Amino acid sequence: MVLDSRWVAIVGFALVLVPPGCGDTTHDDVATGGASGTGGSGGAGPTSGVPGVDEFHRSLWQAFCQQLFRCASANDDDIGSKASLGTEQRCADMVSEIEKRDPRFLDLNEKLASGVVRFVADKVPACLAEARSCSIASRANISFSGPACRAVFEGAVEPGGACQREEECAGDARCVVDQQCPGQCKARAAAGEACDQRQDCDDTKGHVECRFDSATGSSNCVPVAIAAAAEEGQPCTLILNDSTSFVPCADGLWCDGDTLNGASMGTCRARLADGAACDDDDDLCVDGDSCFDRTSCKPLQVGRQPGDTCDTATGSFCDPFARLSCVAGKCQVMGDGKSGSACVSIDINALLDCEPDLRCARSDTGATCAPFLTAGATCEGDSECASGTCAGGTCAAAYCDN
Repeated sequence: MVLDSRWVAIVGFALVLVPPGCGDTTHDDVATGGASGTGGSGGAGPTSGVPGVDEFHRSLWQAFCQQLFRCASANDDDIGSKASLGTEQRCADMVSEIEKRDPRFLDLNEKLASGVVRFVADKVPACLAEARSCSIASRANISFSGPACRAVFEGAVEPGGACQREEECAGDARCVVDQQCPGQCKARAAAGEACDQRQDCDDTKGHVECRFDSATGSSNCVPVAIAAAAEEGQPCTLILNDSTSFVPCADGLWCDGDTLNGASMGTCRARLADGAACDDDDDLCVDGDSCFDRTSCKPLQVGRQPGDTCDTATGSFCDPFARLSCVAGKCQVMGDGKSGSACVSIDINALLDCEPDLRCARSDTGATCAPFLTAGATCEGDSECASGTCAGGTCAAAYCDN
């Protein structure tokens, strides 16, 4: 199983979602928002009919939210996400809501029910531990796509065989899809072998990066050694760049450095107190505060009711998980989610402004909730299609890693 990052901006921040069972995709930055062509997704959300799978999904989202709230992530995206969500439980509830709008889950459940993909229950504990970990996955801003979670779902297609999604492949192979489905199961590349992206590389023995080698003119898999965690005041890795080692900070500390000037190393620091001086919106303040103005740590204010004041320049924004957007300094509900109602077609609102069986469709006159495009229709992105897959400018009949 692959837990591939999905970045969704929130007023300059972003929420990273990690939907299980989604292969290494190049889908839109805004997550797909509707039901698959085989059925709707309202109510309690998608169910697999396979014992343990639905409980695993719920536990995975809990683990993801625990990681988000517990780990000291010096990243303005995570800071804004935590402020918007408020609590771990609301985080899990919102991610579950997004899950039932995503065709990939419906497709995965169909393949589980038919036996095309097998659920490996004894691999679940290691996956949940991986998802909760404040390891390089969070500190280096790397998605949850580690080998422990990939092992939860198992397919039978050997390398060279046809596939639509990674879980169909046997062992740790991945499904590589170019422009059209089906794709082909391929073994992950060993250290030193060619790659197109990090997920091409075999990371079962440790972290690996896919890096371009100017001498050979190709990209190859390069192992990265994880050093012992640094204590407060000690050097840490801010950005990997071409380094073959990564120095994390000890739990509770964050790596302070100037990414704007391209620095690769920083210094481990404790969270900055309320009112403390700061110079970067990634600087980590005490919970509830942010360095949004790059001068000092100040509280973030989240408007959760219509009419609440909002001004992103002063760290006051509207709760995107409640269909609220900032309009002329006030939080305003963007429609009722029904067909034809107004919506915001970017960021997290594009996921939640419309009912589960509708999408937020952009036009020259604005954005409104509308039905998903059916198979064969011309499309520009996956989020437009009922199948969740736009391949070669056309909506596919079924979901496919793209």
